[in-house]
Amino acid sequence: MNMVGRFSASRVRGLSLIELLVALALGGILMGGAISLFVNNRATYEITNDMARLQESARFALQLMSQDIRMAGYVGCVNDVTKVNDNIDLDEGQLANITHGIEGYESGDAAWSPSGHLGEGDAVIAGGLDFNAFMADSDGITVRYFAGNMQRTAGDIDNEVVNASPDDANATNTVIQVRALNHDLVDGQAAAVSDCGGADLFTVNGDPGEVGGVDTVNASALSRSYEALNRAIVTPFMGVRYFVRRNGANVPALYRSTLGTEAPVVIDEEVAVELVDGVQSLQILYGVDANRDGLPDEFLSAGQTSVVDANIKLTTRNDYLSVVAVRISLLLATVDEFGNLYGDTGLDAAADQASPWDDRVYDVGAERFCRNGRPAAPDPACTRNFDPDRRQRRVFQTTVAVRNFQ
Repeated sequence: MNMVGRFSASRVRGLSLIELLVALALGGILMGGAISLFVNNRATYEITNDMARLQESARFALQLMSQDIRMAGYVGCVNDVTKVNDNIDLDEGQLANITHGIEGYESGDAAWSPSGHLGEGDAVIAGGLDFNAFMADSDGITVRYFAGNMQRTAGDIDNEVVNASPDDANATNTVIQVRALNHDLVDGQAAAVSDCGGADLFTVNGDPGEVGGVDTVNASALSRSYEALNRAIVTPFMGVRYFVRRNGANVPALYRSTLGTEAPVVIDEEVAVELVDGVQSLQILYGVDANRDGLPDEFLSAGQTSVVDANIKLTTRNDYLSVVAVRISLLLATVDEFGNLYGDTGLDAAADQASPWDDRVYDVGAERFCRNGRPAAPDPACTRNFDPDRRQRRVFQTTVAVRNFQ
């Protein structure tokens, strides 16, 4: 009886102190492992998510830029910008001037090439809009073109001029009759009418209307009559700039600036839209065809002199007519910083000599970006610096053929 009582009492005493400590230690190890796994998985997710966003932003930006650059210098069937009668007559630096199908701005320069229009700060944007200056380590590009037309079915061309009489469109009668106008033109907008014999750049004088079931566009001025037999069409005129500046949150971002298309339109006013943030540098190189075989012989920065042909220096309109391709390079950085995941001890250059971030270099176009100029003696040498931080960076690049220059 006593033995049974002693046995029962021993069973209800519970764990000993040593057993409890062992259990707590094992539980702590398991809990620490679970927390570490959670933190690592979360960090991996954040990095993957930011890199995916980085790639998506770059893909969107390059696709949009490629579409515009591919159209640079397009003036319709005539395919010769010298045969465009410019009835708008704005300052060369404004987007509405068709003379320069492509213009380049090299970081650090004071003006665009070839127009010579001022290139920094407010002066680069027409209409007196208050923008921050371009990023010091970024280029800019301007392209101008007629937006073209859409063909829905065989023989049915949108925006086609309809000839109800020989005087549909001439210097004394500027009312252009158009079949199936698929662009929403508004009063004051820049537009063009063109055929295989020439083109007129004009401002829309009043909102387009309809007469006898046919769309009409009243032009501010025209140099001659346009006929459907010569494939005449009416189309919006596009003037587009791409550049990098800091947005309202002080983050570098890629911007696209265009002529206004919504009423009321001020013809020399530009509308800038932020495309993607995190773009730390835009670099543009122009492929010039020195021997006129249709292929780029070398890629130059705006204002640079050709090595193949010393007569080509990208400063004049004729120089830019030799451009057959444009190479776009973007340096993008993630929104979040991740240096601590890789043992980075801080942002101070002297405090983290062993940081794996120190020796990273990024070749962006003709420039090489390094963190605070490090490494000290790379080959080739660093030409640009980026801020010391713990962000992931990546370079994205594409080359676009320019098809419309003659």
